[in-house]
Amino acid sequence: NYEFTGLAPGEYKITADFRGHTVELGSYTGTSALKAKQDITIAGAHGKTTTSAMIVHMLSYCGLKVVPIVGGNLKINHKLCLKDVDYVIAEADESDGSFIKYKSTHAVVTNMDHDHPDFYTSHAKTKEYFKLFIKNISSHGSLVYNGACPHIDPLIKDIAINKHAFGLTPKSQLTYTELDYCSSTNMNFDIHHRNK
Repeated sequence: NYEFTGLAPGEYKITADFRGHTVELGSYTGTSALKAKQDITIAGAHGKTTTSAMIVHMLSYCGLKVVPIVGGNLKINHKLCLKDVDYVIAEADESDGSFIKYKSTHAVVTNMDHDHPDFYTSHAKTKEYFKLFIKNISSHGSLVYNGACPHIDPLIKDIAINKHAFGLTPKSQLTYTELDYCSSTNMNFDIHHRNK
């Protein structure tokens, strides 16, 4: 097991459990590391860790080398690789506004609520910061966002990047079918892009 621990906004310490001992593997500033990698950042008031875990699992399953920077324990079988990395998957924590420092290749916005009122004194400020986060996505990248969240569409209408809504709304390009709850912690479903 290994863990990425936030030291300060955008800074991480990498540690690993090795034969019962915690070993520090190093630390780095997430934003500078992400500039050199193909990355996917996940932002939103809810669902960042779950979404990050699903993306890490899918890309790893496809044989890609993935480094997750996630605030929770993913509890998935993933081998840590820090060389020749294909993707960095990072939770973009919006709680203190530092997520606007990320220069993402691709991003996922799960939803947007007026959360963390100690930093975001109004819903307008929340929207402003999410728009800045989205504007920092590479022009060659893409945004995947919750099509059911009414706050996102107005923010992205004038931003020229590839956009893909997910969910069950009519505008959603990414949808799911055959949802099967196998257990309280396991479900199966089929994902479709533009009904394919």
